[in-house]
Amino acid sequence: MVKKYERYIGVIDLGSYNLKCLIAKENDDTMLDIVGYSNTRSMGIEKGVIVDYVSAGIATRTALREAENMSGRSIDHLIIGLQGSHISTMLSNGSIKITNEIVSHNDIQSIMQSTLSYFNAHERVVLHNVPERFVLDNQEQYATKTPFGLTGKRMDVSTLIVSTSAQVYQTFSRCLNSIGAKNYSICALPITSALAIMNSDDKDLGVCVLDIGASITTVSLYSQGTLRHLSTVEYAGKSVTRDLAIALHISSVEAEQIKIKLSNNGMPPLDTLDDSEPCIELSTNKKVSIQFIYDIVNSRFREILELAYSDIKQSGYIDTIGSGVFLIGGSSVYYQLPNIVEDVFQMPAKNVLPVTSTILNPSSINNQFYMQTLGLLAYYQMDKNNSSIKNAEENKGIFAQLNSWFN
Repeated sequence: MVKKYERYIGVIDLGSYNLKCLIAKENDDTMLDIVGYSNTRSMGIEKGVIVDYVSAGIATRTALREAENMSGRSIDHLIIGLQGSHISTMLSNGSIKITNEIVSHNDIQSIMQSTLSYFNAHERVVLHNVPERFVLDNQEQYATKTPFGLTGKRMDVSTLIVSTSAQVYQTFSRCLNSIGAKNYSICALPITSALAIMNSDDKDLGVCVLDIGASITTVSLYSQGTLRHLSTVEYAGKSVTRDLAIALHISSVEAEQIKIKLSNNGMPPLDTLDDSEPCIELSTNKKVSIQFIYDIVNSRFREILELAYSDIKQSGYIDTIGSGVFLIGGSSVYYQLPNIVEDVFQMPAKNVLPVTSTILNPSSINNQFYMQTLGLLAYYQMDKNNSSIKNAEENKGIFAQLNSWFN
């Protein structure tokens, strides 16, 4: 009797506020089954980097063990997603002579490798090398993203290299080694999240994705089928909490609770407030108008969004956003946020849910809450032969290339 194929994949979103972990079982078919999950408090990680090595290791181990205990199995491979100002992008080009004048997989690997020839491997680590277009024999009008099997003598490629600081990468790598992770991969969360929330039309028409987390807001812009711009705003949900704490003279814990009430419709909506100025009573026994609280929160979110808009405008890609702004991340659930975004960006904005029907069998998890981790699973599923994963295992966790990202 042939033993049924099973492989257990763990993915972790290493946030500044909490760590979200999913464990999925891969069977003989193309779909994954969620068999374990956890949501634990983050420690030792701030704005996408490890600031306390021991605490980060404990928090990561706790998140993984809780999910493994639920699944009843140890994982075979772990994928973590990073984000923060240490992640950057650069354009690159490569060119080769085509072997036997028919493009083979070896030709594609060779030309992708050639795009890294000028990359500074001492200071930066490549997380993804995203091909934008291949051109055969200088025929620009026939540019393609899938050159395999085509005929020609020469092939050129333009790519987008997504990298991280070597210091940051090595610290996370040592952290994973310390918790006993033998086979793991480290990738850029903005890249993987897009796989869970966008279809091919969105990527072609142009989308700005704002991932508003606890400590940072990640700005990703996609157009004509690929990532065009990636940056970070150093303010997010914790900035809102801090503003509330200072303005109301309360603790950060109480300020966070007020912010959560606003996000979960625990207070009257802004458009229902009347002249009577409804108030809430703080732990200090002081009464504060709900309108004042909304003003504080909206002002900070507007400032964050104006910084994001200014960054995109400077990138030169603002006019390529045809599908509007997609909002993700823990702090994006504030119900007033889409309205503020539309006012700042002057384009449609909406909270989005991950599209998991092509990678997951139905499960009971909250897809919106685990959005970034679902993106990591989508990234794993993207390569049906798992060649990227195997290459990562052989190279201590580096996802060096992303040849089929938009196929």
